Amino acid sequence: MDSVVALSIVFGLSSMVAYGVTNIMGSMLTKRDNAIRIILWYYIFSSALLAVIGVLFFKLPQLSLLNVFAFAVLSSISVFAFVSFLRGMRVGKVSVVAPIANSWSVIAVLAGVLFLHEAITPLLGVGIVLTVLGTALVSFKFKDLISLNFGRSAPGVKYAAMTMLGWGVLYTSIGIISRQLGWLWPILILSVGSTIVVFVYSLTGNIKISFPTKLTNLMFWYVLIGTAGFLLYSLGTSRGDVSLVGPLAAASPFVTVILARVLVKERIDANQIVGIACIILGLVALAY
Repeated sequence: MDSVVALSIVFGLSSMVAYGVTNIMGSMLTKRDNAIRIILWYYIFSSALLAVIGVLFFKLPQLSLLNVFAFAVLSSISVFAFVSFLRGMRVGKVSVVAPIANSWSVIAVLAGVLFLHEAITPLLGVGIVLTVLGTALVSFKFKDLISLNFGRSAPGVKYAAMTMLGWGVLYTSIGIISRQLGWLWPILILSVGSTIVVFVYSLTGNIKISFPTKLTNLMFWYVLIGTAGFLLYSLGTSRGDVSLVGPLAAASPFVTVILARVLVKERIDANQIVGIACIILGLVALAY
Protein backbone atom coordinates (compact mmCIF):
# COMPACT_ATOMS: atom_id res chain seq x y z
CA MET A 1 0.00 0.00 0.00
CA ASP A 2 1.30 3.46 -0.91
CA SER A 3 2.55 5.42 2.13
CA VAL A 4 0.41 8.46 1.25
CA VAL A 5 -2.70 6.29 1.03
CA ALA A 6 -1.84 4.61 4.32
CA LEU A 7 -1.39 8.00 6.05
CA SER A 8 -4.66 9.24 4.58
CA ILE A 9 -6.55 6.22 5.90
CA VAL A 10 -5.00 6.52 9.38
CA PHE A 11 -5.68 10.25 9.71
CA GLY A 12 -9.15 10.00 8.15
CA LEU A 13 -10.29 7.17 10.40
CA SER A 14 -8.77 8.83 13.48
CA SER A 15 -10.56 12.13 12.85
CA MET A 16 -13.82 10.27 12.11
CA VAL A 17 -13.66 8.50 15.47
CA ALA A 18 -12.69 11.70 17.31
CA TYR A 19 -15.59 13.69 15.86
CA GLY A 20 -18.03 10.86 16.51
CA VAL A 21 -16.94 10.50 20.14
CA THR A 22 -17.09 14.25 20.87
CA ASN A 23 -20.67 14.36 19.58
CA ILE A 24 -21.66 11.92 22.32
CA MET A 25 -19.61 13.79 24.93
CA GLY A 26 -21.25 17.07 23.98
CA SER A 27 -24.67 15.53 24.50
CA MET A 28 -23.67 14.14 27.91
CA LEU A 29 -22.21 17.48 29.04
CA THR A 30 -25.17 19.65 28.04
CA LYS A 31 -27.59 17.32 29.79
CA ARG A 32 -25.67 17.93 33.01
CA ASP A 33 -24.82 21.63 32.72
CA ASN A 34 -25.52 24.86 30.84
CA ALA A 35 -24.48 24.74 27.18
CA ILE A 36 -23.03 28.27 27.27
CA ARG A 37 -20.67 27.44 30.13
CA ILE A 38 -19.58 24.21 28.43
CA ILE A 39 -18.87 26.06 25.19
CA LEU A 40 -16.94 28.85 26.94
CA TRP A 41 -14.54 26.48 28.64
CA TYR A 42 -14.20 24.35 25.54
CA TYR A 43 -13.08 27.40 23.57
CA ILE A 44 -10.74 28.56 26.35
CA PHE A 45 -8.86 25.27 26.61
CA SER A 46 -8.92 24.56 22.88
CA SER A 47 -7.54 28.06 22.17
CA ALA A 48 -4.75 27.46 24.68
CA LEU A 49 -3.78 24.15 23.05
CA LEU A 50 -3.84 25.60 19.54
CA ALA A 51 -1.91 28.70 20.67
CA VAL A 52 0.93 26.56 22.03
CA ILE A 53 1.13 24.69 18.72
CA GLY A 54 0.96 27.92 16.73
CA VAL A 55 3.69 29.71 18.69
CA LEU A 56 6.04 26.73 18.66
CA PHE A 57 5.68 25.62 15.04
CA PHE A 58 4.19 28.46 12.95
CA LYS A 59 4.99 32.04 12.05
CA LEU A 60 2.55 34.74 13.11
CA PRO A 61 0.29 35.86 10.25
CA GLN A 62 -0.35 39.42 9.13
CA LEU A 63 -4.03 40.32 9.33
CA SER A 64 -5.80 42.97 7.27
CA LEU A 65 -8.78 44.97 8.55
CA LEU A 66 -10.97 42.82 6.31
CA ASN A 67 -9.58 39.70 8.00
CA VAL A 68 -10.35 41.12 11.44
CA PHE A 69 -13.92 41.99 10.44
CA ALA A 70 -14.44 38.57 8.85
CA PHE A 71 -13.21 36.78 11.98
CA ALA A 72 -15.48 38.88 14.19
CA VAL A 73 -18.52 37.88 12.12
CA LEU A 74 -17.44 34.25 11.83
CA SER A 75 -16.81 34.01 15.57
CA SER A 76 -20.44 34.97 16.20
CA ILE A 77 -21.61 32.43 13.63
CA SER A 78 -19.39 29.76 15.20
CA VAL A 79 -20.89 30.35 18.64
CA PHE A 80 -24.43 30.38 17.23
CA ALA A 81 -23.87 27.05 15.47
CA PHE A 82 -22.16 25.45 18.49
CA VAL A 83 -24.96 26.53 20.86
CA SER A 84 -27.61 25.27 18.43
CA PHE A 85 -25.82 21.94 18.12
CA LEU A 86 -25.48 21.32 21.85
CA ARG A 87 -29.06 22.42 22.55
CA GLY A 88 -30.26 20.08 19.82
CA MET A 89 -28.31 17.26 21.42
CA ARG A 90 -29.85 18.15 24.76
CA VAL A 91 -33.49 17.97 23.67
CA GLY A 92 -33.22 15.47 20.83
CA LYS A 93 -31.61 12.17 19.99
CA VAL A 94 -27.90 12.27 19.23
CA SER A 95 -28.34 9.78 16.39
CA VAL A 96 -30.82 12.18 14.73
CA VAL A 97 -29.26 15.58 15.46
CA ALA A 98 -25.63 14.73 14.61
CA PRO A 99 -26.19 13.48 11.02
CA ILE A 100 -28.32 16.51 10.12
CA ALA A 101 -25.89 19.00 11.67
CA ASN A 102 -22.94 17.37 9.88
CA SER A 103 -24.69 17.80 6.53
CA TRP A 104 -23.22 21.31 6.34
CA SER A 105 -21.19 20.25 3.30
CA VAL A 106 -24.39 20.62 1.25
CA ILE A 107 -24.32 24.35 2.07
CA ALA A 108 -20.64 24.50 1.07
CA VAL A 109 -21.33 22.82 -2.29
CA LEU A 110 -24.30 25.06 -3.05
CA ALA A 111 -22.29 28.15 -2.10
CA GLY A 112 -19.55 27.08 -4.50
CA VAL A 113 -22.10 26.69 -7.30
CA LEU A 114 -23.90 29.98 -6.63
CA PHE A 115 -20.98 32.28 -5.81
CA LEU A 116 -17.88 30.62 -7.26
CA HIS A 117 -19.59 29.21 -10.37
CA GLU A 118 -18.36 25.69 -9.63
CA ALA A 119 -19.97 22.85 -11.58
CA ILE A 120 -22.04 20.11 -9.93
CA THR A 121 -20.68 16.74 -11.00
CA PRO A 122 -22.98 13.70 -11.13
CA LEU A 123 -21.43 12.43 -7.87
CA LEU A 124 -22.08 15.76 -6.12
CA GLY A 125 -25.64 15.69 -7.39
CA VAL A 126 -26.14 12.21 -5.95
CA GLY A 127 -24.60 13.37 -2.66
CA ILE A 128 -26.97 16.34 -2.39
CA VAL A 129 -30.04 14.22 -3.18
CA LEU A 130 -29.06 11.51 -0.67
CA THR A 131 -28.33 14.05 2.06
CA VAL A 132 -31.60 15.95 1.55
CA LEU A 133 -33.59 12.72 1.37
CA GLY A 134 -31.87 11.37 4.47
CA THR A 135 -32.55 14.59 6.36
CA ALA A 136 -36.24 14.33 5.56
CA LEU A 137 -36.38 10.68 6.66
CA VAL A 138 -34.53 11.41 9.90
CA SER A 139 -36.51 14.53 10.76
CA PHE A 140 -40.04 13.10 10.68
CA LYS A 141 -41.92 9.96 11.58
CA PHE A 142 -42.85 7.84 8.59
CA LYS A 143 -46.59 8.40 9.02
CA ASP A 144 -46.05 12.18 8.98
CA LEU A 145 -44.01 11.93 5.78
CA ILE A 146 -46.74 9.88 4.11
CA SER A 147 -49.43 12.36 5.12
CA LEU A 148 -47.15 15.34 4.27
CA ASN A 149 -47.48 16.58 7.84
CA PHE A 150 -44.24 18.54 8.19
CA GLY A 151 -45.30 20.50 11.25
CA ARG A 152 -44.18 17.75 13.67
CA SER A 153 -40.45 17.39 13.30
CA ALA A 154 -38.46 15.20 15.68
CA PRO A 155 -37.08 16.94 18.82
CA GLY A 156 -33.82 18.74 18.14
CA VAL A 157 -34.22 18.82 14.35
CA LYS A 158 -34.73 22.60 14.20
CA TYR A 159 -31.55 23.15 16.21
CA ALA A 160 -29.72 20.69 13.96
CA ALA A 161 -30.89 22.56 10.84
CA MET A 162 -29.64 25.87 12.26
CA THR A 163 -26.33 24.21 13.07
CA MET A 164 -26.05 22.86 9.53
CA LEU A 165 -26.61 26.33 8.11
CA GLY A 166 -24.15 27.97 10.52
CA TRP A 167 -21.42 25.39 9.96
CA GLY A 168 -21.97 25.56 6.20
CA VAL A 169 -21.29 29.30 6.17
CA LEU A 170 -18.47 28.99 8.70
CA TYR A 171 -16.45 26.21 7.08
CA THR A 172 -16.95 27.57 3.57
CA SER A 173 -15.56 30.93 4.70
CA ILE A 174 -12.72 29.36 6.67
CA GLY A 175 -11.76 27.32 3.62
CA ILE A 176 -11.33 30.53 1.63
CA ILE A 177 -9.39 32.36 4.37
CA SER A 178 -7.12 29.35 4.92
CA ARG A 179 -5.73 29.79 1.42
CA GLN A 180 -4.26 33.08 2.62
CA LEU A 181 -3.33 32.38 6.25
CA GLY A 182 -2.70 28.62 6.30
CA TRP A 183 -4.65 25.85 8.01
CA LEU A 184 -3.92 26.57 11.71
CA TRP A 185 -4.22 30.31 12.27
CA PRO A 186 -7.82 30.78 11.02
CA ILE A 187 -9.06 28.12 13.45
CA LEU A 188 -6.98 29.52 16.32
CA ILE A 189 -8.13 33.10 15.73
CA LEU A 190 -11.70 31.91 15.35
CA SER A 191 -11.46 29.97 18.61
CA VAL A 192 -10.14 33.03 20.47
CA GLY A 193 -12.81 35.25 18.92
CA SER A 194 -15.52 32.76 19.85
CA THR A 195 -14.25 32.73 23.43
CA ILE A 196 -14.69 36.50 23.59
CA VAL A 197 -18.18 36.31 22.08
CA VAL A 198 -19.33 33.66 24.57
CA PHE A 199 -17.76 35.51 27.50
CA VAL A 200 -19.51 38.79 26.63
CA TYR A 201 -22.81 36.98 26.08
CA SER A 202 -22.44 35.26 29.45
CA LEU A 203 -21.96 38.59 31.20
CA THR A 204 -24.95 40.23 29.50
CA GLY A 205 -27.14 37.20 30.16
CA ASN A 206 -26.01 36.83 33.77
CA ILE A 207 -24.95 33.23 33.10
CA LYS A 208 -22.68 31.39 35.52
CA ILE A 209 -19.27 31.00 33.89
CA SER A 210 -17.25 29.32 36.64
CA PHE A 211 -15.59 26.08 35.56
CA PRO A 212 -17.91 23.04 36.07
CA THR A 213 -15.63 21.15 38.47
CA LYS A 214 -18.02 18.20 38.70
CA LEU A 215 -17.48 17.58 35.00
CA THR A 216 -13.69 18.03 34.99
CA ASN A 217 -12.85 14.57 33.63
CA LEU A 218 -15.46 14.67 30.87
CA MET A 219 -14.52 18.24 29.93
CA PHE A 220 -10.84 17.30 29.76
CA TRP A 221 -11.46 14.50 27.29
CA TYR A 222 -14.03 16.54 25.37
CA VAL A 223 -11.53 19.32 24.71
CA LEU A 224 -8.59 17.00 24.11
CA ILE A 225 -10.37 14.67 21.70
CA GLY A 226 -12.18 17.51 19.92
CA THR A 227 -8.97 19.47 19.34
CA ALA A 228 -7.09 16.30 18.39
CA GLY A 229 -9.77 15.48 15.83
CA PHE A 230 -9.27 18.83 14.13
CA LEU A 231 -5.48 18.49 14.15
CA LEU A 232 -5.62 14.95 12.76
CA TYR A 233 -7.92 16.06 9.97
CA SER A 234 -5.71 19.05 9.15
CA LEU A 235 -2.57 16.93 9.16
CA GLY A 236 -4.27 14.32 7.04
CA THR A 237 -5.34 16.79 4.37
CA SER A 238 -1.92 18.45 4.32
CA ARG A 239 0.12 15.23 4.11
CA GLY A 240 -2.29 12.76 2.56
CA ASP A 241 -5.02 12.69 -0.08
CA VAL A 242 -7.92 15.06 0.64
CA SER A 243 -10.13 12.84 -1.51
CA LEU A 244 -9.56 9.99 0.94
CA VAL A 245 -9.28 11.81 4.29
CA GLY A 246 -12.41 13.88 3.62
CA PRO A 247 -14.88 11.03 3.04
CA LEU A 248 -13.60 9.11 6.05
CA ALA A 249 -13.91 12.12 8.38
CA ALA A 250 -17.32 12.98 6.93
CA ALA A 251 -18.63 9.61 8.07
CA SER A 252 -18.31 10.62 11.76
CA PRO A 253 -22.12 10.41 12.29
CA PHE A 254 -21.73 6.66 11.73
CA VAL A 255 -19.59 6.46 14.88
CA THR A 256 -21.99 8.76 16.73
CA VAL A 257 -25.02 6.65 15.87
CA ILE A 258 -23.33 3.44 17.03
CA LEU A 259 -22.20 5.01 20.31
CA ALA A 260 -25.65 6.50 20.89
CA ARG A 261 -27.19 3.06 20.49
CA VAL A 262 -24.63 1.33 22.73
CA LEU A 263 -24.00 3.95 25.43
CA VAL A 264 -27.17 6.04 25.52
CA LYS A 265 -29.53 3.21 24.47
CA GLU A 266 -31.30 5.40 21.92
CA ARG A 267 -34.03 3.76 19.88
CA ILE A 268 -34.89 5.16 16.47
CA ASP A 269 -37.58 4.42 13.89
CA ALA A 270 -36.90 2.33 10.78
CA ASN A 271 -37.23 5.33 8.45
CA GLN A 272 -34.71 7.22 10.57
CA ILE A 273 -32.22 4.35 10.23
CA VAL A 274 -32.60 4.55 6.44
CA GLY A 275 -32.28 8.36 6.64
CA ILE A 276 -29.06 8.18 8.66
CA ALA A 277 -27.59 5.75 6.12
CA CYS A 278 -28.57 8.11 3.27
CA ILE A 279 -26.96 11.09 5.00
CA ILE A 280 -23.70 9.24 5.64
CA LEU A 281 -23.53 8.02 2.02
CA GLY A 282 -24.41 11.52 0.83
CA LEU A 283 -21.63 13.08 2.93
CA VAL A 284 -19.11 10.62 1.50
CA ALA A 285 -20.24 11.47 -2.04
CA LEU A 286 -20.00 15.21 -1.33
CA ALA A 287 -16.50 14.83 0.08
CA TYR A 288 -15.15 13.39 -3.19
